[in-house]
Amino acid sequence: MTIGLYLHVPFCQSKCHYCSFYSIPNPSRGLVAKYLEGIDKEIKLFSEMLQPEEMKLETLYVGGGTPTFLNSNELKQMFKSIQANFSFEKLTEATIEINPNTCTEDELGALKDLGINRVSLGAQSFDLKRLKAMGREHTPQQVERFLEWCEKIGLDNVGIDLIYGLPNQRASDWRWELEQAISLKATHISLYGLKLEQGTKWQQMNEDGQLIVPENDVQAAMYTEAVNLLTESGYDQYEISNFALSGKQSKHNVNYWRMKPYLGIGPGASSNLKGKRWSNLCDLERYCEKVQNDIMPIEEGEVVTRDIAMWEKVALSLRLSTGLKLSEFNETFGVDFNEVYGEKTEGLIKQGLIENNSHVITLTHKGRLLGNEVFASFLL
Repeated sequence: MTIGLYLHVPFCQSKCHYCSFYSIPNPSRGLVAKYLEGIDKEIKLFSEMLQPEEMKLETLYVGGGTPTFLNSNELKQMFKSIQANFSFEKLTEATIEINPNTCTEDELGALKDLGINRVSLGAQSFDLKRLKAMGREHTPQQVERFLEWCEKIGLDNVGIDLIYGLPNQRASDWRWELEQAISLKATHISLYGLKLEQGTKWQQMNEDGQLIVPENDVQAAMYTEAVNLLTESGYDQYEISNFALSGKQSKHNVNYWRMKPYLGIGPGASSNLKGKRWSNLCDLERYCEKVQNDIMPIEEGEVVTRDIAMWEKVALSLRLSTGLKLSEFNETFGVDFNEVYGEKTEGLIKQGLIENNSHVITLTHKGRLLGNEVFASFLL
């Protein structure tokens, strides 16, 4: 058995105006040290609870926040904790999220020496005015320079995140953004349609009438433009929002969509293991207090029932271009898919939202645009 390991680093230089993830802007180094002690303790708690065969990593993903808010020594301390308790024998992919202005060339080389072989770069946009409006602190030039460093040191798996549907963004603006990412030869491109999440600065500005964002149909047109342009440029749309050159898919995320087990370490991180799912406290102080007292820092959890597991199998499989193999579903749950979902499937096919080809169900392009509605329709 192998698992995926996710570490949440809840620190960043400043809070972006659209961000709803748990993060602490510009913390003291003392708070960072407290966090590192906390995750070391949580890792040790897992090592005492799990069997050695359950501590073998297939993938590692360090996200945030901004993981590279940690300096090189702090990152080494983090990796030392992981390597002391988990087996890297089966590890195939180790990813870290990086903002372009939070990492030097030497620090990037140090990360590669620690075993990082994939980077997810938070570019978000190549337009300086839009970056500033988002609350981002990097420049487009820093993105280009970072990719040059990656090429120089032989780090050849670099993904770029882009957001579409930004305030005052036109279709031509979005096409230009995509062209920049393609010209930089990013091996992986993730697209995120802007959502005004509760509690964010932009959500409040929108409520107050100070921020206007494109309508849903405009966002849908931007998404379609991206699918066409990236596909023409040699990228495989292996998931609704993710595109990659051959062999450069995110293994960690693919394993998540395939419902493979994973552990989450750190405040706000989530886990799914042995039929149970839980999320950690989104409060660093309480998180540290719990783990230092040998208590798992869980905020909420649930046992995954058979009905939930079946629905998740369908929904997560449909996110992938490979779709849902009915034989795999039948074997996993010991029931015929069509007996459970046949009527729902027929309705979705008639609406042009899914296709059933050779006993594999996949989303159509229309279905990808309305993915959440499709997934919800399979709820029992």
